[in-house]
Amino acid sequence: MVILPSWAPNVHPMLVHFPIAILIMAFLIDVLSLFFKDRDILGKISGVGYILGAIFVGIVFITGRQAADSVNIPIEANSAVSQHADWGLLTLWFFGVYGLLRALVIWRNYSQKKGVLLLLFLVSLPGLYLLYETAEHGAELVFRHGIGVHALEEVRSELEQLRYEQEALSGGIQEKSDGSVLWMVAPGAEVVLKKQFSWKKGSWDPAIIQVKKDSLLGDVLELMPSGKELFLTLNKPYSDVEVELQLNLDHFEGTFWVIHHFQQDVYDFIRIENGRMKLGRWIADGDRVEDEEDITVSGWFTIRAVGVGRHFRGYINNQLLTHGHAKPLP
Repeated sequence: MVILPSWAPNVHPMLVHFPIAILIMAFLIDVLSLFFKDRDILGKISGVGYILGAIFVGIVFITGRQAADSVNIPIEANSAVSQHADWGLLTLWFFGVYGLLRALVIWRNYSQKKGVLLLLFLVSLPGLYLLYETAEHGAELVFRHGIGVHALEEVRSELEQLRYEQEALSGGIQEKSDGSVLWMVAPGAEVVLKKQFSWKKGSWDPAIIQVKKDSLLGDVLELMPSGKELFLTLNKPYSDVEVELQLNLDHFEGTFWVIHHFQQDVYDFIRIENGRMKLGRWIADGDRVEDEEDITVSGWFTIRAVGVGRHFRGYINNQLLTHGHAKPLP
C-alpha cells in the first residue's frame, strides 16, 4: 500500500523527476569522461546511472499509465495525454536497450576506451531528445490543462456544471470553441434527432421519441424502438473523440452501442450486452473485441467512450473499465 500526501492524486508526479535527474547526471558524467584520464571510473559511473535511469523510466511509465486511468481527463486534454504516453513509450524502449548496452560495456570492461565512450555519448543524444519531449508533454498536462491538480479539478467541475446548465436552455447540438459538442435534451428533441443526426439503420419516427421529466435530471429522452434496430450518428465527422452519455437501461432489452469513427461497415464501439461492457472494432459484419468487463448498473449512470489516436477507453461513472489499442481509423 502506497501512502500519498493529500495533494498528490497518484504516485506518478512524485517519481517523474527521478529518471530525468539520473539520466541528465549520467550524460554529464559521460561528457567529463571524454576529457579526464580517469575515464574508466567515470564511464562505469555514468553506465550505472543510465542503467538506474532506465529502470526508473520503466517505473514512471507504468505509474503514468495508472495515473492516466485514475484521473478525470477533460476533453481538450485527451490528445496531449496520448502524445505524452507515446513519447514515454519511445523513451522507455530507447533507454531500456541503451541501459543493456551500458551494462555490457561495464561487464566487458570497455569503459577505459575513449572511442567507445565517445560512441556511447553520441548514441545517447537521441535518447535525451526523447526524454525532453516526454517531459515537455507531461509539463503541458499540468501547467496548461491542470491534470491532477486538485484545486483546478474542483474549479473545472464547477465551471462545467454551470456551462451545462446554461447551454441546456438553448437546445440542440451546440459546438463549443474547443471543438467539442454538447446536447442537453429539451422539448423538441425529435427535431434535433431528425436534422442533426444521420440514421444508418432504422428510420426517424416521432412516434418512438418522447421527452419526459425525470425527478433527478429534468428533461430526458426516451426512445421506444419496439424491437427495431436503431443506428444513428452525428452528421459532422470528428477525428479524436470523447462521447459521454447519461443512460437508464432498467427497462431496456437488447444491446446498447456507442460507436465512433464510423465508415460504412467499419467502426469502433463500446457496447453493453448481457451484463458486460465490451470495447472493440466492427469490421465487415464481425467484431474484434479488444477488452471487456462485467458491469452491474441500475438507474441513471454515465457511459464514456474515448478514441484518441490508437488509444481507446471505456468508462462507467468515471471509472475506467475497458482499455484497448488499435490503428486509428481515418
